Amino acid sequence: MAYFEFKCPFCGQKLRVDESLREKRMKCPKCQQQFVLSEREKAKRQEEGPPSGFRCLIRPLTMKSVIFCILFFVVLIIGFCWMGINGCFDRKGGRPPEITNTGSSKSRYERDLESATEGDGRAQYRLAVRFAEGNGVEKDAEKAAHWFRKSAENGNSEAQLELGRCYEQGKGVGKDKERALYWYRKGAENGNTEAQYMLGVYYFLGEVVEKDPGKVVYWYRKAAENGNAEAQNSLGHCYQFGNGVEKDMGKALYWYGKAAENGHLRSQWLLADIYFSGTGGVPKDYAKAAYWYRKGAEKGDSGCQFMLGLCYITGRGVSEDMNQAVYWFRKSADQGNDLAKMALKRLGY
Repeated sequence: MAYFEFKCPFCGQKLRVDESLREKRMKCPKCQQQFVLSEREKAKRQEEGPPSGFRCLIRPLTMKSVIFCILFFVVLIIGFCWMGINGCFDRKGGRPPEITNTGSSKSRYERDLESATEGDGRAQYRLAVRFAEGNGVEKDAEKAAHWFRKSAENGNSEAQLELGRCYEQGKGVGKDKERALYWYRKGAENGNTEAQYMLGVYYFLGEVVEKDPGKVVYWYRKAAENGNAEAQNSLGHCYQFGNGVEKDMGKALYWYGKAAENGHLRSQWLLADIYFSGTGGVPKDYAKAAYWYRKGAEKGDSGCQFMLGLCYITGRGVSEDMNQAVYWFRKSADQGNDLAKMALKRLGY
């Protein structure tokens, strides 16, 4: 029987094989790789000698290794995307993120300072908020007012509102309601809803301007139509009592409802009282009354808690439920409500 010797084309292992196996598939006992050795390949391999260096590491790719490589790169790409998203979004809804005196946060502060010094109104506002809140820097009301002024002078409506508050409360500047009114007006004219509401309040109070019910309603309406809950509540009050407009309980209910839906507590219990008592000729509706009393009660208002308990003990707007009545009376009594305490005493609790 004839044999021939050659070296494995993958690992270089010296092999001795029966001549009859030439041109047939064989497997190296060392590296377990399969191959077919032709006459030409045999000669070539013997001339080249055993593989070395990088060529020794190359192996045919299997389906399993291909899938692994694909999954690895997919995970890598997702990871980089997630890191980028986290770095791009501001978690504070527009305000500077919470920072500490680390190198990166200081760099952000320095960038804001540089941009603010160059006249960037948004950077000036962010810098003012930092100093007002002590966000990464020491609280400094004077510096806050300084940068609010810079930003306000550049037309930033949020800064105009905040500068008005600084003057109204005397934070970082001398208390000056005329200057406060000036900046509230600037912010209101630039569409800031809180400034619009505050301008309405100034015309209502008549402290630094003459009282003007028409302008009160005008600015309340501007802010209310832009979604300001305080203004919606106040505009409802104007319609209920005829301040600056004709009395109109339908419109009063409309604006109270808008404010209540926006989470305004006072509007919620006002609506409830109107439906419970039939105020102003409004038909009584105990179900609606109980609904709005519950909204106020869940926010912790002791009056709403007492009235919701009353609804449960009398079955008005809800099914009678002594346990629920006692629960809400106790909630109210815990906050010092005398009527709730009396109700519990009469019930034997």
